[in-house]
Amino acid sequence: MVQICSDQKNDQLLVYSINSLLKNFNPESKPIMRKLHFFKLMGILDIRLKKQGIDIKYPSYCYKFGYYSETRLLENIIPNFRDQYEIKEFIMLPHPAKNNYNIESKDKSIIDRAVRYICEDFRYQNEYGLKAKKASYNLNSPYQFNTLFQEYISAVESKSTLFRSRKKQLEFFLNKLLFKFPEKDFEELIDIYLEWDDTTRLILDCIPETEKRQQRLIETLMNIFWDIYSKGVRIKYNQNIPPKIIEEWKASYKKEFSGSYEKINDIKKEINLNSWF
Repeated sequence: MVQICSDQKNDQLLVYSINSLLKNFNPESKPIMRKLHFFKLMGILDIRLKKQGIDIKYPSYCYKFGYYSETRLLENIIPNFRDQYEIKEFIMLPHPAKNNYNIESKDKSIIDRAVRYICEDFRYQNEYGLKAKKASYNLNSPYQFNTLFQEYISAVESKSTLFRSRKKQLEFFLNKLLFKFPEKDFEELIDIYLEWDDTTRLILDCIPETEKRQQRLIETLMNIFWDIYSKGVRIKYNQNIPPKIIEEWKASYKKEFSGSYEKINDIKKEINLNSWF
Protein backbone atom coordinates (compact mmCIF):
# COMPACT_ATOMS: atom_id res chain seq x y z
CA MET A 1 0.00 0.00 0.00
CA VAL A 2 1.32 3.42 -0.97
CA GLN A 3 1.43 5.83 1.96
CA ILE A 4 1.07 9.59 1.53
CA CYS A 5 3.25 11.67 3.81
CA SER A 6 0.69 14.42 4.22
CA ASP A 7 0.43 17.33 6.61
CA GLN A 8 -0.80 16.23 10.04
CA LYS A 9 -3.09 19.25 10.26
CA ASN A 10 -4.79 18.29 7.00
CA ASP A 11 -5.14 14.72 8.26
CA GLN A 12 -6.89 16.06 11.34
CA LEU A 13 -9.14 18.30 9.26
CA LEU A 14 -10.18 15.33 7.12
CA VAL A 15 -10.82 13.06 10.14
CA TYR A 16 -12.81 15.77 11.90
CA SER A 17 -14.90 16.44 8.77
CA ILE A 18 -15.67 12.73 8.29
CA ASN A 19 -16.56 12.19 11.94
CA SER A 20 -18.68 15.33 12.09
CA LEU A 21 -20.68 14.27 9.02
CA LEU A 22 -21.26 10.73 10.30
CA LYS A 23 -22.12 11.92 13.82
CA ASN A 24 -24.64 14.55 12.75
CA PHE A 25 -26.33 13.23 9.63
CA ASN A 26 -28.47 10.62 11.42
CA PRO A 27 -28.69 11.91 15.01
CA GLU A 28 -31.69 9.70 15.84
CA SER A 29 -30.07 6.55 14.52
CA LYS A 30 -26.65 4.92 14.31
CA PRO A 31 -23.88 7.09 12.81
CA ILE A 32 -23.73 4.97 9.66
CA MET A 33 -24.14 5.68 5.95
CA ARG A 34 -24.00 3.82 2.66
CA LYS A 35 -20.63 4.23 0.97
CA LEU A 36 -22.03 5.80 -2.19
CA HIS A 37 -24.01 8.36 -0.18
CA PHE A 38 -21.06 9.04 2.11
CA PHE A 39 -18.66 9.69 -0.78
CA LYS A 40 -21.12 12.02 -2.53
CA LEU A 41 -21.82 14.03 0.62
CA MET A 42 -18.12 14.24 1.43
CA GLY A 43 -17.48 15.53 -2.08
CA ILE A 44 -20.06 18.27 -1.62
CA LEU A 45 -18.66 19.11 1.83
CA ASP A 46 -15.14 19.30 0.39
CA ILE A 47 -16.19 21.81 -2.30
CA ARG A 48 -18.10 23.96 0.18
CA LEU A 49 -15.17 24.02 2.62
CA LYS A 50 -12.71 25.00 -0.12
CA LYS A 51 -14.88 28.01 -0.90
CA GLN A 52 -14.38 29.03 2.74
CA GLY A 53 -10.61 28.58 2.62
CA ILE A 54 -10.33 25.11 4.16
CA ASP A 55 -8.70 22.26 2.22
CA ILE A 56 -9.24 18.96 4.03
CA LYS A 57 -7.20 17.08 1.37
CA TYR A 58 -10.11 14.80 0.53
CA PRO A 59 -8.94 12.24 -2.09
CA SER A 60 -11.33 12.02 -5.05
CA TYR A 61 -11.57 11.79 -8.81
CA CYS A 62 -14.10 12.58 -11.51
CA TYR A 63 -15.67 9.47 -12.96
CA LYS A 64 -18.95 8.45 -14.59
CA PHE A 65 -21.34 10.18 -12.22
CA GLY A 66 -19.35 13.01 -10.70
CA TYR A 67 -16.53 13.02 -8.18
CA TYR A 68 -15.99 9.81 -6.26
CA SER A 69 -13.63 8.34 -3.70
CA GLU A 70 -12.69 4.91 -2.35
CA THR A 71 -11.84 3.51 1.05
CA ARG A 72 -8.36 2.56 -0.20
CA LEU A 73 -7.70 6.23 -0.99
CA LEU A 74 -8.78 7.32 2.49
CA GLU A 75 -6.65 4.50 3.91
CA ASN A 76 -3.61 6.18 2.37
CA ILE A 77 -4.24 9.30 4.44
CA ILE A 78 -5.98 7.96 7.54
CA PRO A 79 -4.18 4.86 8.90
CA ASN A 80 -6.46 1.83 9.40
CA PHE A 81 -9.44 3.64 7.89
CA ARG A 82 -10.94 0.40 6.61
CA ASP A 83 -10.68 -1.37 9.96
CA GLN A 84 -12.09 1.62 11.83
CA TYR A 85 -14.85 2.82 9.50
CA GLU A 86 -15.75 0.27 6.83
CA ILE A 87 -18.51 -2.33 7.36
CA LYS A 88 -19.24 -4.05 4.04
CA GLU A 89 -21.11 -1.45 1.95
CA PHE A 90 -21.33 1.09 4.79
CA ILE A 91 -19.17 3.69 6.49
CA MET A 92 -19.70 3.93 10.25
CA LEU A 93 -18.29 6.21 12.93
CA PRO A 94 -15.77 4.28 15.06
CA HIS A 95 -16.61 3.51 18.67
CA PRO A 96 -15.31 5.09 20.72
CA ALA A 97 -15.06 8.07 18.39
CA LYS A 98 -12.08 10.39 18.45
CA ASN A 99 -12.66 13.48 20.60
CA ASN A 100 -9.36 15.36 20.53
CA TYR A 101 -8.30 17.04 17.29
CA ASN A 102 -5.23 19.11 16.65
CA ILE A 103 -7.05 21.82 14.68
CA GLU A 104 -8.00 25.42 15.37
CA SER A 105 -11.39 26.21 16.88
CA LYS A 106 -12.09 28.54 13.93
CA ASP A 107 -11.67 25.66 11.48
CA LYS A 108 -13.87 23.42 13.64
CA SER A 109 -16.58 26.04 13.61
CA ILE A 110 -16.48 26.40 9.82
CA ILE A 111 -16.60 22.61 9.34
CA ASP A 112 -19.47 22.22 11.82
CA ARG A 113 -21.46 24.91 10.05
CA ALA A 114 -20.83 23.35 6.63
CA VAL A 115 -21.89 19.93 7.94
CA ARG A 116 -25.03 21.47 9.43
CA TYR A 117 -25.97 22.91 6.04
CA ILE A 118 -25.31 19.54 4.39
CA CYS A 119 -27.69 17.94 6.89
CA GLU A 120 -30.34 20.58 6.26
CA ASP A 121 -30.05 20.11 2.50
CA PHE A 122 -30.20 16.31 2.40
CA ARG A 123 -31.22 14.75 5.72
CA TYR A 124 -34.71 13.20 6.06
CA GLN A 125 -35.44 13.65 2.35
CA ASN A 126 -36.77 10.92 0.11
CA GLU A 127 -34.05 9.52 -2.14
CA TYR A 128 -31.49 11.90 -0.66
CA GLY A 129 -28.78 9.78 -2.27
CA LEU A 130 -30.04 10.68 -5.76
CA LYS A 131 -30.29 14.34 -4.79
CA ALA A 132 -26.73 14.27 -3.43
CA LYS A 133 -25.54 12.57 -6.62
CA LYS A 134 -27.12 15.30 -8.77
CA ALA A 135 -25.81 18.11 -6.55
CA SER A 136 -22.31 16.62 -6.60
CA TYR A 137 -22.38 16.31 -10.37
CA ASN A 138 -23.57 19.88 -10.86
CA LEU A 139 -20.77 21.16 -8.61
CA ASN A 140 -18.01 19.11 -10.19
CA SER A 141 -18.80 18.34 -13.84
CA PRO A 142 -15.58 19.21 -15.73
CA TYR A 143 -17.18 19.55 -19.17
CA GLN A 144 -20.60 20.46 -20.51
CA PHE A 145 -20.26 17.28 -22.57
CA ASN A 146 -20.41 15.23 -19.36
CA THR A 147 -23.61 16.92 -18.24
CA LEU A 148 -25.19 16.42 -21.67
CA PHE A 149 -24.17 12.77 -21.67
CA GLN A 150 -26.01 12.30 -18.38
CA GLU A 151 -29.12 13.58 -20.13
CA TYR A 152 -28.44 11.22 -23.03
CA ILE A 153 -28.18 8.27 -20.62
CA SER A 154 -31.53 9.22 -19.10
CA ALA A 155 -33.07 9.45 -22.57
CA VAL A 156 -31.72 6.03 -23.56
CA GLU A 157 -32.99 4.42 -20.37
CA SER A 158 -36.38 6.16 -20.42
CA LYS A 159 -39.43 4.49 -21.95
CA SER A 160 -41.20 7.78 -22.68
CA THR A 161 -40.36 10.73 -24.90
CA LEU A 162 -41.72 14.17 -25.74
CA PHE A 163 -40.40 13.80 -29.29
CA ARG A 164 -42.30 12.34 -32.25
CA SER A 165 -40.15 9.25 -32.06
CA ARG A 166 -37.32 7.74 -30.07
CA LYS A 167 -35.08 8.18 -33.11
CA LYS A 168 -35.72 11.94 -33.13
CA GLN A 169 -35.09 12.15 -29.40
CA LEU A 170 -31.73 10.38 -29.43
CA GLU A 171 -30.58 12.19 -32.58
CA PHE A 172 -31.34 15.46 -30.80
CA PHE A 173 -28.89 14.55 -28.02
CA LEU A 174 -26.32 13.09 -30.42
CA ASN A 175 -26.27 16.39 -32.33
CA LYS A 176 -25.79 18.41 -29.14
CA LEU A 177 -23.03 16.11 -27.92
CA LEU A 178 -21.20 16.35 -31.23
CA PHE A 179 -20.60 20.07 -30.71
CA LYS A 180 -19.55 19.70 -27.06
CA PHE A 181 -17.07 16.83 -27.19
CA PRO A 182 -13.80 18.14 -25.60
CA GLU A 183 -11.61 17.06 -28.50
CA LYS A 184 -8.64 19.25 -27.52
CA ASP A 185 -8.32 17.40 -24.21
CA PHE A 186 -9.07 13.96 -25.66
CA GLU A 187 -7.52 13.85 -29.10
CA GLU A 188 -6.83 10.13 -28.64
CA LEU A 189 -10.59 9.51 -28.24
CA ILE A 190 -11.83 11.38 -31.31
CA ASP A 191 -11.94 8.29 -33.55
CA ILE A 192 -13.68 6.23 -30.86
CA TYR A 193 -16.19 9.00 -30.23
CA LEU A 194 -17.01 9.44 -33.93
CA GLU A 195 -17.29 5.68 -34.39
CA TRP A 196 -19.68 5.49 -31.41
CA ASP A 197 -21.77 8.39 -32.76
CA ASP A 198 -21.91 6.96 -36.28
CA THR A 199 -22.78 3.43 -35.12
CA THR A 200 -25.54 4.68 -32.83
CA ARG A 201 -27.09 6.63 -35.71
CA LEU A 202 -26.78 3.54 -37.92
CA ILE A 203 -28.73 1.50 -35.39
CA LEU A 204 -31.47 4.14 -35.28
CA ASP A 205 -31.67 4.09 -39.08
CA CYS A 206 -31.52 0.33 -39.62
CA ILE A 207 -33.29 -1.28 -36.66
CA PRO A 208 -36.92 -0.39 -35.84
CA GLU A 209 -37.51 0.83 -32.30
CA THR A 210 -40.12 -1.91 -31.92
CA GLU A 211 -37.29 -4.46 -31.90
CA LYS A 212 -35.69 -5.06 -28.49
CA ARG A 213 -32.35 -5.43 -30.25
CA GLN A 214 -32.25 -1.70 -30.92
CA GLN A 215 -32.37 -0.84 -27.21
CA ARG A 216 -29.84 -3.52 -26.32
CA LEU A 217 -27.29 -2.38 -28.91
CA ILE A 218 -27.70 1.33 -28.14
CA GLU A 219 -27.16 0.68 -24.41
CA THR A 220 -24.16 -1.55 -25.14
CA LEU A 221 -22.55 1.14 -27.30
CA MET A 222 -23.32 3.84 -24.76
CA ASN A 223 -21.66 1.86 -21.96
CA ILE A 224 -18.58 1.06 -24.04
CA PHE A 225 -17.93 4.71 -24.86
CA TRP A 226 -18.90 6.12 -21.45
CA ASP A 227 -16.59 3.65 -19.73
CA ILE A 228 -13.45 4.47 -21.73
CA TYR A 229 -14.19 8.21 -21.79
CA SER A 230 -14.69 8.28 -18.00
CA LYS A 231 -11.38 6.51 -17.49
CA GLY A 232 -9.73 9.28 -19.48
CA VAL A 233 -11.48 11.98 -17.46
CA ARG A 234 -10.36 10.59 -14.08
CA ILE A 235 -6.72 10.82 -15.19
CA LYS A 236 -7.14 14.55 -15.85
CA TYR A 237 -9.47 15.44 -12.99
CA ASN A 238 -8.44 14.12 -9.58
CA GLN A 239 -7.08 15.40 -6.27
CA ASN A 240 -4.88 13.96 -3.55
CA ILE A 241 -4.46 10.64 -5.38
CA PRO A 242 -1.17 8.71 -4.98
CA PRO A 243 0.98 8.89 -8.16
CA LYS A 244 1.15 5.08 -8.30
CA ILE A 245 -2.64 4.81 -8.61
CA ILE A 246 -2.71 7.43 -11.39
CA GLU A 247 -0.06 5.43 -13.24
CA GLU A 248 -2.27 2.34 -12.84
CA TRP A 249 -5.17 4.29 -14.36
CA LYS A 250 -3.03 5.41 -17.29
CA ALA A 251 -1.91 1.85 -17.98
CA SER A 252 -5.50 0.56 -17.81
CA TYR A 253 -6.72 3.36 -20.09
CA LYS A 254 -4.03 2.62 -22.67
CA LYS A 255 -4.66 -1.12 -22.49
CA GLU A 256 -8.43 -0.86 -22.96
CA PHE A 257 -8.30 1.85 -25.60
CA SER A 258 -7.98 -0.29 -28.73
CA GLY A 259 -10.40 -2.87 -27.34
CA SER A 260 -13.14 -0.25 -26.99
CA TYR A 261 -12.76 0.81 -30.62
CA GLU A 262 -12.87 -2.81 -31.78
CA LYS A 263 -16.05 -3.54 -29.77
CA ILE A 264 -17.82 -0.56 -31.35
CA ASN A 265 -16.57 -1.48 -34.80
CA ASP A 266 -17.77 -5.10 -34.38
CA ILE A 267 -21.29 -3.86 -33.64
CA LYS A 268 -21.13 -1.60 -36.69
CA LYS A 269 -20.10 -4.53 -38.90
CA GLU A 270 -22.98 -6.59 -37.51
CA ILE A 271 -25.48 -3.85 -38.34
CA ASN A 272 -24.09 -3.34 -41.84
CA LEU A 273 -24.17 -7.08 -42.51
CA ASN A 274 -27.75 -7.54 -41.29
CA SER A 275 -28.98 -4.51 -43.23
CA TRP A 276 -28.37 -6.42 -46.44
CA PHE A 277 -30.94 -9.07 -45.54
